[in-house]
Amino acid sequence: MSKSKKIILISVFLLICACVVAFLITKKDKPEAPSTEIVSEESVSFSHPEQLYFFKATVLETEESSVLVEPVKGSVERSSSDKIYVYTDNADTFKKGDLVNISYDGMIQELYPARISEASVYYVTECVDETLFRTACGYSGHISDDALYTFCLNNNKMHISSVRHLPIFKLETEEQLKQFRMKYFDRPKGYDTHDGMPFFDDTVAHCDEEFFRDNVLFAVYVEAPSGSFRYGITDVIINGNTFFVEVSQINDPEAYTCDMASWFLTVSAKKETVQDCTVFDAILNSP
Repeated sequence: MSKSKKIILISVFLLICACVVAFLITKKDKPEAPSTEIVSEESVSFSHPEQLYFFKATVLETEESSVLVEPVKGSVERSSSDKIYVYTDNADTFKKGDLVNISYDGMIQELYPARISEASVYYVTECVDETLFRTACGYSGHISDDALYTFCLNNNKMHISSVRHLPIFKLETEEQLKQFRMKYFDRPKGYDTHDGMPFFDDTVAHCDEEFFRDNVLFAVYVEAPSGSFRYGITDVIINGNTFFVEVSQINDPEAYTCDMASWFLTVSAKKETVQDCTVFDAILNSP
């Protein structure tokens, strides 16, 4: 082998050794990646699951950290079990016979009685007296204004895709309602109803200065892919400082139009009933 080839081979060998040493030094100095551990669902707590499920139930008995409930007839949970232990940190606030709202992530342990762990529960709260609220649904043509999603009270929840949050607004004076109607609602002249449904104008006609002396008005916006679909407020929940409206599609037509349609669903509430509420939200249940 010639001298020049030996020099080349030695140079290559030294270069490889230098690379290996540099790699080992880098690996030694680099911190190890944190270990990952799969945590069982029952050991995880959270304040707001991505997907919410709701049902009403009657309290059968209470314990220190749970309530035994009987889901109301017709609920999906009732078909799973007629008795469910719901683990919650406010169990001591309920008594036998109370009608409660339960929100959870959909996980029910198949035992008897069935169980919903505290990690799966968002809230358990006593049902609000429905006589405290007055609800209505008014047709609003089709509104194409992104401001509805920007200036609503729950605009921080509009990006959550697993639950369809609906824009909710709080109107406290006759002037606020007037400006709201002017901005988002334009009733066609000569129209009394839309396919038997009242217009938004008609559903809030009673909301004058005298009304707002003792009441507030909440408006929830629903954009529908068809004017054939109908919507209604199926629940109004007050949980601590949270005011929550649940909306559902209340019809299931075999044939429907392909036009876009907009609806404003309203909830009237006494001021003293919602005076402590600072968080507002509304969702649309999947049909």
